Amino acid sequence: MLRADGTLNVTELLALVWKRKWIVLAIGLVGVIGGVALAQNRQPAWRADGLIVLQPTDASAVPLAEISPNRVEEAWVRAETEVLRGRDLALLVVDQLQLVNDPDFNASLRDPTFLGKLVADARLTIMGKAEAPADPEQIRLSVGEAVRSHLEVWSTERSNAIGLAFESPDPKKSAIILNSLMKTYLGAQLNQKVTFSRESSRWLEERIDRMRQEVASAEQAVQTFRTDNGLVTSRNGPVYGQQIAEMNSELIKARADLAVAQAKWQEAKAALDRSGIVAAAESIDNAAVRELRLRVADVNGRLSDIRTNLGDRHPAVQAVQKEYQTLIAEVEAEVKRVMDGLRAQSTIASSRVAALEAEFKKISKQNNNQGLAELEMERLLREVETRRLVLQSFLDSLQRRESASELGRPDARIVSHAATPLFPNGPGTVIFAALGGMVGGGSGLAIVLGLALTMLGYTDLTRAASDLSCRGLGALPRMRLKRRGGKDRDFLDTGATGTEIESARGIVTAVQSNLRYKRAMLLAICSALPGDGKTTVTVALARACAADKRTVLVIDGDLRRQTLSSTMRANLVGDTHFEEFGAILKVDSASSVHVIEFDQATINQAPASLTSGSFAKLIHLMMRHYDVILIDTPPIMRVCDALNIAPQADGVIFVMRAGKTPRAQIKVAVDRLKSTGAEVGLLLNDVKNAGSQPYIYSGYS
Repeated sequence: MLRADGTLNVTELLALVWKRKWIVLAIGLVGVIGGVALAQNRQPAWRADGLIVLQPTDASAVPLAEISPNRVEEAWVRAETEVLRGRDLALLVVDQLQLVNDPDFNASLRDPTFLGKLVADARLTIMGKAEAPADPEQIRLSVGEAVRSHLEVWSTERSNAIGLAFESPDPKKSAIILNSLMKTYLGAQLNQKVTFSRESSRWLEERIDRMRQEVASAEQAVQTFRTDNGLVTSRNGPVYGQQIAEMNSELIKARADLAVAQAKWQEAKAALDRSGIVAAAESIDNAAVRELRLRVADVNGRLSDIRTNLGDRHPAVQAVQKEYQTLIAEVEAEVKRVMDGLRAQSTIASSRVAALEAEFKKISKQNNNQGLAELEMERLLREVETRRLVLQSFLDSLQRRESASELGRPDARIVSHAATPLFPNGPGTVIFAALGGMVGGGSGLAIVLGLALTMLGYTDLTRAASDLSCRGLGALPRMRLKRRGGKDRDFLDTGATGTEIESARGIVTAVQSNLRYKRAMLLAICSALPGDGKTTVTVALARACAADKRTVLVIDGDLRRQTLSSTMRANLVGDTHFEEFGAILKVDSASSVHVIEFDQATINQAPASLTSGSFAKLIHLMMRHYDVILIDTPPIMRVCDALNIAPQADGVIFVMRAGKTPRAQIKVAVDRLKSTGAEVGLLLNDVKNAGSQPYIYSGYS
């Protein structure tokens, strides 16, 4: 499956997958069955939808609408969206519908699962007591969280509409809960407005009562002064009387300004003492404070959005929190500045009144008692009028608030009530089956591809030599041998090409060069697994050496299968017995290569017969008469015979089938050979593209 350049051969990979297509189909079928079973056992979820539109009942609710309408409305919508998602609203619905008694939301009312029973029994066994019943408030909170988990709330950009959806196992229950939540939201919003209006009205009523008492006291003082001084009506006096009258007018105006300044300061201070600086900002009529309040609402909305998606520790969330804290500090600073201004205005007005009164007393000393009495009467009358004006302003304010409370309505309305859904939400059986088939088929394909990739073998001898730290001897091209009588035809008898012959000769030359031209060579031919072409390589090397006029002996060392003997049996003639060694010598008529087989007694003693002294004597004897001795050994990963033979040989030729023999098996087999102290050389067999290997002799005739 790997080419010589290390790239994948996609055609072979697809062919391998096609051979194992039934595995993919079987796992895919299991996925389809699993998907159908999951769809049948899955509890359906019914989704009810609703829609709420926000609409302020008072233009003052959005004071910066003219400056930045989109920004203000979006911040308001985001804030109300978070209110709808909030826990307090969910708990109100839980209490209203008694959802703590509903097993769909209260897990403690459901029948315990097998795992739950197992955990309870283990707890009882280990701790000696059952789990304590949950606290009712804790159950209520958990049911509220369950309701929130089934609720979905979203808003559209640049729109005052808020969409809601609720899912539950019961279609009617989904619609009932969602409608209850929307109505509860509107009721809570209205209650909040009424509560605030009532608190403001209560303060105004208390203030009006005090002002009425002050007016009554002032009127009584006028009447007493008039009686004590015998004044029936006021009249114009001399010049000094006119001066005093003018001074008195200024004093009355200053006192009126003082009263108004004190009233503003006291109203702001009362709101501050009652609800704090941030709440007091709502009662202060100041453009800067109103702008800061809207900015706070905007940042608070953004903070709620990203906190839900990213969590409290995310740098973006912390940055927005810091911005929110900075705005709160700015609001507090601006409120304090306005409060300081109101207090300064009150102080200035008080100082002016004190100054005018001092001046008035100075002038009054110059007048007679009658003139003073008249002027004092005028002052008292104007003071009474001033207090009446202040009282009337408070009465008008109270009337406006009472009118707003009576006609008050929430700042939102339900556009679309939740209807009972007709169809369950989510994919059906066909989609589950398709998804299961896709997952199963993909898993099967991944398994097959994984098995295929683990079976990749070497296709480049240089890479194999580098990975295994061995010498690369050469490569043999794919030999397309025809079958005759059920056996492979002989290497030279099949019209082998010059490429095959020259490559085999090159391998022998490389081995002999490594042995420094030793006259007789004893070589063991090994492989990791059956089917690597080890026996075919042995025959090819033997007949290539014989073609070069060398005396060659091949020993069939695979005693358990005698593969070499069965491959060459069509051309083997003659029987020379070596009774001492249990060996039979035959001759390959096609190439004059001598072949040694072993009798049945020696085969039955394998592998001990290969490590006995008689086998070593046989090798020593044959080295005197042959130039090249090749021993065909069994696969290393199947039996240990090759590891017993390898130390006795001058070198080991390790055969790998190109792209077929798994690399892991090759690595283990070569390591085992090296552990015996043998000299290992690598031979790449069954190479498809002869021209891609530098070790194959091709392209010259």
